[in-house]
Amino acid sequence: MAQNNKIYDDEQDLVDSIYAVAMEPERFRELVDIWQERITQSPSSAKLLARHAERAETILSVMQSNEDALPIPLREKLNAEPQAMLALTVDGIIEAFNPAAETLFEIAEGDRISKLPFTGASINIILREIRLTAQRDFGDDAHAPSLFRMERKRDNKPLLIALSAWKTAGGRKFVLLKTADFVWPDYLSPLVKKAFGLTDAEANVVKYLVEGKNFEEIAQIRGTAADTVRVQIRSIYAKTSTNSKSEFIRMAIGLTTLQLVNKDVLTGALQRPASQDSQAYPLPEHRRLLSLPDGRIMDYAIFGPDDGKPCLFFHNQYYGDVWPAELARYAAQKGFRILAPARPFYARSSPYPKGVKSYEQHAEDINYLMEKLGIAQALHIAQTNGGMFSLAFADKFPQKTRALICIAPMLPVLSPEDWENMPKTAKFFSSIIRNHPQMLKFVVNAGMLYHSRVGSRRFLETIIAHTNPDQDVIKDESNADAIIQGFQYIAENGKAALYHDYRDLPENPLQWLQNLQCKLYAIIGSHENNSRAMRADRLRDVGVNIKKVMAKGGGDMLFFSHPKLIVDTMIEAWESA
Repeated sequence: MAQNNKIYDDEQDLVDSIYAVAMEPERFRELVDIWQERITQSPSSAKLLARHAERAETILSVMQSNEDALPIPLREKLNAEPQAMLALTVDGIIEAFNPAAETLFEIAEGDRISKLPFTGASINIILREIRLTAQRDFGDDAHAPSLFRMERKRDNKPLLIALSAWKTAGGRKFVLLKTADFVWPDYLSPLVKKAFGLTDAEANVVKYLVEGKNFEEIAQIRGTAADTVRVQIRSIYAKTSTNSKSEFIRMAIGLTTLQLVNKDVLTGALQRPASQDSQAYPLPEHRRLLSLPDGRIMDYAIFGPDDGKPCLFFHNQYYGDVWPAELARYAAQKGFRILAPARPFYARSSPYPKGVKSYEQHAEDINYLMEKLGIAQALHIAQTNGGMFSLAFADKFPQKTRALICIAPMLPVLSPEDWENMPKTAKFFSSIIRNHPQMLKFVVNAGMLYHSRVGSRRFLETIIAHTNPDQDVIKDESNADAIIQGFQYIAENGKAALYHDYRDLPENPLQWLQNLQCKLYAIIGSHENNSRAMRADRLRDVGVNIKKVMAKGGGDMLFFSHPKLIVDTMIEAWESA
């Protein structure tokens, strides 16, 4: 009887924790912490938790729809844009904006769109588009931006704006307005001055040129003669190796897309020091869209030398397709060309067709992409759960797979000892996936709302980074670009993306591993606490062609901490295949 009471108490603690998370997503970590201590594996317990998770999901949905604070991913998106960009509610209220929009429009949060410096006719166009957007089904499918030509009040000059729909993880609907006007960030002037050897006066002229002012306007603003400005501009062209205003403007606007966020500008959870000049890959110009045979769209990126050795990158669920600058540049230097396809629901890729297994469909989609690009065989690079999709492709298309490199990989649990040595978060999600799949949707939605509340850095610190090396990676401000860009990759459809990733994980990938016709390189941090090194040894003992590569002093976020080791392993894998 005492044992039965203990089981009841444990179940009640879990039920209480589930409802606590539904009401306060910031308590998500508490559910993770008590899960292994309170969980019982009886069928009645599973049914009980599933029933309460379904009810808690309803509460969570209400919490999401009533979310008042601007979600962190949207704030990060606004502040990562060099162009003026603002978020409008479906009622036409200016909810938020980036510094460029504040400078260009002279607006305040809470203003109505009538405050924008457009003619009455232009305002009516925006209002009409907002009404149309509000009537759309804000489902998992992303809506393409609409492009309009506006007239500015003060000078009647034309201005192009793009309007697009945005639905937050909390269910709130916004229309994002982005202009073609660039506002030169003040922090970029000293960087450009140093890079091209400009004088103070020339750096000042650069700002006005990029903002579209002519010789006479610049002279008037600066209180100098027009001829002086002409001389300065000729000097700027010479120093920047450009030959005309249009060529210079293209180059300068390209600089503003480097996403070097002012250290004084809030980016939700991360701030970008003005002194940093690194950036995350892929760059905007690396991104492409492919129409698939069934009418869906695949978002993908390509970067590296045109004649480089092809590498397929299988992204994980949190960092997206991001390659930190040092890693991407070193890989390019060694002659690798990276092809990074986005799984359905990520970035701009369409959802999966109904009734298919995610890893099976993604393998078919990548095969179609390779055929379109004329790639006969590729090396695989995968992060954590991306390795499952890499294995699925290698199993279906072995002749097109040169070798697999899995970084901090998800490996099968082959013994109780493997399980016990895993951190709480990994055991929590594994337990949900294997034993309580009915709770998966609630857990994913609660986790995404938790991220929305606390931001990217806090989310990583509490949920992902289990070791000191990983905590150091997150605290390093030079990684801010990559981390922010990674979370933007899942910002629009994050709940659906993570749910399908976890829902469709194969029950026993060991068969895939044993059937693998090429070599698997498992790069594992020496400080990781996920029992990966132990599991890799067990896989070798049961016949898997696996080589363990230990990253000294590393945790799980090896893309950031061990770029040379990763690229050196890529070289070895390519040459040994």
